[in-house]
Amino acid sequence: MITSWLHSYDLLIVATLAAIYISTAVAIHWLCFRPATRALVLSFDGVVTPFIGFSTAIFALTAAFLGASVWQNFQANADAIKNESKTIVEFITVTNAMPGLDHEALVSAALVYVRSAAEQEWPRLKTTKKTDPQTEAAFSALLTTISLAAANDGTPPYVSSALAGWMATLAHARVARLSLLSNTADSARWLCVALLAVLAQISIAAVHLQKKRAMALALGVATISIVVMLGLIALSIETHTGMISVSNQPMDQILQQFSANLR
Repeated sequence: MITSWLHSYDLLIVATLAAIYISTAVAIHWLCFRPATRALVLSFDGVVTPFIGFSTAIFALTAAFLGASVWQNFQANADAIKNESKTIVEFITVTNAMPGLDHEALVSAALVYVRSAAEQEWPRLKTTKKTDPQTEAAFSALLTTISLAAANDGTPPYVSSALAGWMATLAHARVARLSLLSNTADSARWLCVALLAVLAQISIAAVHLQKKRAMALALGVATISIVVMLGLIALSIETHTGMISVSNQPMDQILQQFSANLR
């Protein structure tokens, strides 16, 4: 049900962009050939074709910067999930090879956290962008288990030192992943791109003032391009929701890989 709603929200975003820019294209075309405004519009006739390149290039460049920022944040979120998953796998693998440890307790605590993060916290992050209290408790329990193992009298000093390092590494990986949740493109850049898109439509219309059908075709192609470009960027802003979102598959793979150790 939640997934269906999120997909509906994605479609609403694209539909809104399409409605806005189709409306502006229709309005521009109507004003250019409306009898009451036709004389005024023709007074601007004579704009050379290269004029299109200036406004469209500025729009494309600004949209590219916005898209690069959004997609960089998207990739950073995906990399953070992979990094945390890799860190957990390395922790389980390395601790299993360390002597004098309760390997079962350490591995079990790590997998309980992973299961909670994948099955409880991930859906919560999708809808509220807030962490799950049970997952926080599971992570605290994991750090406590590592700390107790490190402080155990029977644990060799070099193993204790390694466990202390893993505590810091695991904590850093989780904090780094969660800290990226609030990264979004600011509204000022979106407003700038939105206005430049309208100016691009106007400039395209300005060099087709004499031919009604030619202007309609040019505006149609430009409008579709604008909607596709801005739609793709808009759908990538919310990294954890919608049709274009980062995957939690690395966490699920850990559960599959070490499922026999879960208890």
